[in-house]
Amino acid sequence: MNKKTKVVDKSDELLSKKRGRRIKVEIGRTGKSQKDFALDDLHTSQQHLSGIVTGKHNLTRDNAERIAAAAGVRVEWLLCDDDFMTTEDIAKWLIDKPRTSYNIPKIMNANPLNLPEIELPIDPYVLGC
Repeated sequence: MNKKTKVVDKSDELLSKKRGRRIKVEIGRTGKSQKDFALDDLHTSQQHLSGIVTGKHNLTRDNAERIAAAAGVRVEWLLCDDDFMTTEDIAKWLIDKPRTSYNIPKIMNANPLNLPEIELPIDPYVLGC
């Protein structure tokens, strides 16, 4: 194992632990025990959920979606893809952030929409467009 591999392994470990902390907090917010949450919402054992929380087991997309749905949070937040726990958090950020500082990320591999030409029931110039 070279130094570069160790760095990747360490960052994966830190990410797993961060995900685990987020999951643990959200399970607590549901008011359920970890065992009840595992059985009722994830349909898995408490031991497996404990492994996810401690970072010993990987968090699959399927389990992340189940946890997010049960806890009322976004999957992307749970997977640490961003820091917006809910869609309301995104809306608040957009409202509070000054318009001049928007940094809209470029969407990779996005193709333009090929929409059919349609006839509008109202002339768009009447609407001021």
